[in-house]
Amino acid sequence: MASIIKRGKSYSVVHYEGEGKDRHQIWESGLSYSAAKTRKVQLEMEEANNTHIDQNNITVSEFLHEFLQKYGEKKWVASTYDGNVGLLENYVYPYLGDKKLRSIRVKTVDDYYHFLLTEAEPAMNPGRPRREHISPSTIHDIHKVLRCAFNQAKRWELIAKNPFLDATLPEHKERKRGALTPEQLYKVLEFTDRPEFYDRFLIHCAIHLALSCTMRGGEVGGLQWDRVSIEHQAIYIDRVIDRVDKKLIEKLSKMDIIYTFPNLMMGTRTVIVLKQPKTEGSIRHTSASTKLVLSGGDLKAVQGDGGWNTPDMLTKCYAHILDENWRVIADKMETEFYGKNREKNEPQESQTAQVDTLLKLVQDNPDLLQQFLHFLKESVSPLQLANKP
Repeated sequence: MASIIKRGKSYSVVHYEGEGKDRHQIWESGLSYSAAKTRKVQLEMEEANNTHIDQNNITVSEFLHEFLQKYGEKKWVASTYDGNVGLLENYVYPYLGDKKLRSIRVKTVDDYYHFLLTEAEPAMNPGRPRREHISPSTIHDIHKVLRCAFNQAKRWELIAKNPFLDATLPEHKERKRGALTPEQLYKVLEFTDRPEFYDRFLIHCAIHLALSCTMRGGEVGGLQWDRVSIEHQAIYIDRVIDRVDKKLIEKLSKMDIIYTFPNLMMGTRTVIVLKQPKTEGSIRHTSASTKLVLSGGDLKAVQGDGGWNTPDMLTKCYAHILDENWRVIADKMETEFYGKNREKNEPQESQTAQVDTLLKLVQDNPDLLQQFLHFLKESVSPLQLANKP
């Protein structure tokens, strides 16, 4: 329970925080009587609803180091962990690190992002030209890390509210990766289809795997013959090849290393490994996928039925494709892409066969040629004939 004590001309609200030996008295002084009454009621409601946040003097840096150890090392893959640590060391610790965690407000975050965008110096990237300012893309990446971290701080009851949820971010449009057109892809496949050149034909096979099986580059590189079933015409994707920091191999519990390749260069910071794919723990929701199939891909209907906030959440987090749907897509790839590719690679043979068939038809039916010429004469206007070269 909180109490109000008069001290001179002002009032103080006194209450206790902590448990056991850490239990101590808190004085909130310099209040008017009405402000003290309001604060007393607020504290008692928070205690009754178990929503009170004890005051603490932990700094942003202290919290983030603990967050990395207890959350990042267990939840993030090597590339995500390495990138996020770099963002914190370059852009967060120098500017927010010494501030009290509970002092960070939405205005603090908005001022911080404005400073990063207009005044802060970008970190140096070896081999890349120096930039004058921190890009909006980098600020968005920083925001993702800090929003996640402060959500965890709220769960740990270190803060009452996550200020990053309401922060104002600079405008940023993600650059879409360019995709090859079917015609360009045909040219690449034709150029690399050289079994006599090992390196070129290796790329040819890798492109087919990536295209047909929707495999990532690391999954293609990590494919082994014991994961291929010729009998069932199936590939089992349960390992990828990746380059990771040596220090992270034992630190990150989520990373399951199958094999570490010998290091051919001494003194390097990273090593190439064969490990489990990062999507091993991805969420898959059978109900959502089945409903998507039955509804013919009606995202809005399935979204309303399942109670998801947006269709984006449904497609990214909950839906997966059933085996029979994979086979349908594979059949379409076979007939629509590779079928056209074969037709394109064999145009001369098919045209020759058509010409031979037409000549034989004319030879067997002499009157057919006269009928065809008469048809052209009647159906084509003189103007069209005059315009022909």
